Amino acid sequence: MKFVFIPIFFYSLLAADNMLAQSPADSTRSVSIRQMIIGGEKALGENSILFSGREYTGYDRQFKGEPYFISDSMNAGSVWYNGLCFRDIPMLYDILNDNLIILSFLKDTRICLASERTDSFRLLGHSFIRILTDSSQPQPIPSGFYDEIYPGKTAVLIRRWKTGIMPIDPGQPPRYIQRTAWFIKKKDLYYPVHSKKEFFALLADKRKQVLKYLRSQNLKYRKDPELTMSRAAEYYDLLN
Repeated sequence: MKFVFIPIFFYSLLAADNMLAQSPADSTRSVSIRQMIIGGEKALGENSILFSGREYTGYDRQFKGEPYFISDSMNAGSVWYNGLCFRDIPMLYDILNDNLIILSFLKDTRICLASERTDSFRLLGHSFIRILTDSSQPQPIPSGFYDEIYPGKTAVLIRRWKTGIMPIDPGQPPRYIQRTAWFIKKKDLYYPVHSKKEFFALLADKRKQVLKYLRSQNLKYRKDPELTMSRAAEYYDLLN
């Protein structure tokens, strides 16, 4: 299946950070990205487009747990919004509704950023990119934010979300549970991965070499699928 990225100038905040580490003479693209970041920082005023989203009213407190990614507290992150980069922004990722939450300019209200304007963001050491579904495909994945744990040619992405569960036993409170789905991007196609077998089938031409490498690193799919897949994909790209 093939999916379409929102048309943005780069594929992740991490890539942009790497470009900014280069010398100014490396490329006009590096200069353009730097200008967009500076422009975003200068635009941080009360009337900034960043603060134009709707008010975030929270979630149903009757449910046990919380609907956020890793932390229910605001943490500093970076977001590419409406073509500009804003850094050191207090934010929160609601993975129940797939919304990025920030504080208003006066820091007295929580604001839900418009997802269609949010190209990507980096929070708590994770880089999320927004992918649009290609509706022409027979089984398209939902549009939304995907955690790009390895951004190479054979990219590894994770879709993280939570759902509310109503227990059968009326004496038990409703609760949130987290779900996870893995995807591999290879030659501009996205493949869902449900098992070790499906994952290594995508690396079939270098399967033996990749498995040997993973054994040397004491990495096992069952023990840590995220780390194992990201390291395997990285090594696979080195071999190709």
